[in-house]
Amino acid sequence: MKSFLRPVLVALCAFVVAPVAQCTIIIRQDLADLVKNSEAVVRGVVRTTAPGWDVDRRFIWTTTTLDVTESWKGATGTSVSLRELGGEVGTVGMRVAGAPQYKVGEDVLVFLTKDAQGFWRTLGWTQGKFVLGADAVRPGRGLATSNHEHVVAAYFAGDDLRAPNAVEYRAFKARTTAMIDALPKPPAKKDGGK
Repeated sequence: MKSFLRPVLVALCAFVVAPVAQCTIIIRQDLADLVKNSEAVVRGVVRTTAPGWDVDRRFIWTTTTLDVTESWKGATGTSVSLRELGGEVGTVGMRVAGAPQYKVGEDVLVFLTKDAQGFWRTLGWTQGKFVLGADAVRPGRGLATSNHEHVVAAYFAGDDLRAPNAVEYRAFKARTTAMIDALPKPPAKKDGGK
């Protein structure tokens, strides 16, 4: 009896003591997917980040405001505010695997989409955020980097990449804007747009 009870108790303790595992499932998107599925593509500098609770106090969302320096697709104006899951409010923090985080002063290129509530969000989670180096306007210097190598790898195969997930900014901009220009144009509205 003792030999039977011991494995049962060990298994029971493992289930009771083991933490609950949670994960985020992100649909893989390469550069073509990001270009096609985004409503806006902008470069900007992070002006502010402001975490706060949702109305039910269940989730923390961080609202990030970017001062737009370049707009490649869509209309956002001179600044854009986007909202991402996670952040810290007082002594409570919430982190979501795969959710992009922004830092004040960061120079970023982001692929954006609107969620069901009308808030701008980074498309593809961290796949849609690229951090630009300080020398991004100088040829061969500034790098656009992503946390996901597959986003840029297929479009820069054979290029002299300094890191597997980084490309020179001007090359990245040229290829990305060419892909945006090649997207089908929406049909023109008849009768003066009515």
